[in-house]
Amino acid sequence: MFTSYEFEKINSEYNRLIKQKQTKALKIWAPIFLISVIVIVIIIFSTDWIKSEPGSILVPVYGGIAVIGSLVAILVSKFGISQKPAFNYLYKEIYDKINIDSGNHIKYYPFEKTDNDFVERGGLFSRYARVKTNRHVIGNFEGTEYHILDCILITGSGKNQTVHLNGIYYYFKEKSNSLLQVRSNGRPHYKGYKFDKVDSSDIFKVYVEEGKTIRGNDRQYIHNLSEIKNRLNAKRIYFSKTIDEMHFAYVPVKQIRKQNNLTLQRLNELYSFFEDEVIVVKELMTITADYNF
Repeated sequence: MFTSYEFEKINSEYNRLIKQKQTKALKIWAPIFLISVIVIVIIIFSTDWIKSEPGSILVPVYGGIAVIGSLVAILVSKFGISQKPAFNYLYKEIYDKINIDSGNHIKYYPFEKTDNDFVERGGLFSRYARVKTNRHVIGNFEGTEYHILDCILITGSGKNQTVHLNGIYYYFKEKSNSLLQVRSNGRPHYKGYKFDKVDSSDIFKVYVEEGKTIRGNDRQYIHNLSEIKNRLNAKRIYFSKTIDEMHFAYVPVKQIRKQNNLTLQRLNELYSFFEDEVIVVKELMTITADYNF
């Protein structure tokens, strides 16, 4: 956990970065607002175009949009908190502290460009989904490399855009001799295989490979996933056991993206939250070691 001295140092730099981000945005939007007002004033008092159509319609509409839009942007720049200082600085400091305290070697990457190949391998969501990654963590537990991503999975664009996941996604290598998906909603997207839904949970939808029955160790996964869902306070969870990998994703009730009015208590809550993410990996791997027979 962080001490008061460590917090003061981190909080000072974090607030400096927030202020820097706000100032940069203001330098962009304040001139746009000023120019918009000047142009509208010139049109109104220097030309007769405003007195007849289409000027009487276009100037109020488009001028109003420009002025109001830039004014809103100024207010957001002044009082809003960007999530970039949290991901680029604050969360890196937390992972560095976790590594020092626990002796781990967790690697942390903010806003990384990520291919969607892991989405296709897991079969939890559409293989066509684009990945927008905010936070990518790579660690190692007993010789197995694991990945944790705070990400958004999206297909389509504009008004036809579909968000398949806005939350946390885990994956790591793990051999298995059966396929299993446990999910709060939706159906499997695992290419090359068909699934049957089995009635084995009142909380989740459970799918096994077509023609197969649910195994004893699969029931243990369902039981443990129910406990994990409650502990994470997750709205929805998704779990996939493939032939050679394990994938797990969940949507938190409250996203951990940006931090306002940082305190020592909040900093240590974030420390515990990131530690708990790693504990989930260990729990999933332990289930495999104990029950995968």
